[in-house]
Amino acid sequence: MNEFDRWSLVDDSTRRCLCDVGLPGRSAAETVEADGERVLWILADELVGDDSADLGARRPAHEKVGPLPAGWAERVRLAGRRCGRPTKAGRPCRAPVSVAGASCFRHRVEGGGSV
Repeated sequence: MNEFDRWSLVDDSTRRCLCDVGLPGRSAAETVEADGERVLWILADELVGDDSADLGARRPAHEKVGPLPAGWAERVRLAGRRCGRPTKAGRPCRAPVSVAGASCFRHRVEGGGSV
């Protein structure tokens, strides 16, 4: 690890203003991490180039991994399991199934497989 590992470099060739979608003063751009990984960031334009500014966290709070908060876990539990196979309209089938990953009666084929 060296002193530059905590920095992300903004690739200005990928930077696009978000003014047209209601975010004046913000841009979307790819950054290049110390390991070469490219990550999409939303930037506050006035802070870009200011070496004293902390532009953000490597893994923002809204991208946490791990168990869901209790309220969300309960909502998922109550939602039930759905087929999820594409319908003719292209949307996921919402028919209930007994086991996660199973097909509903409409999407099952003879022999136990699924469409």
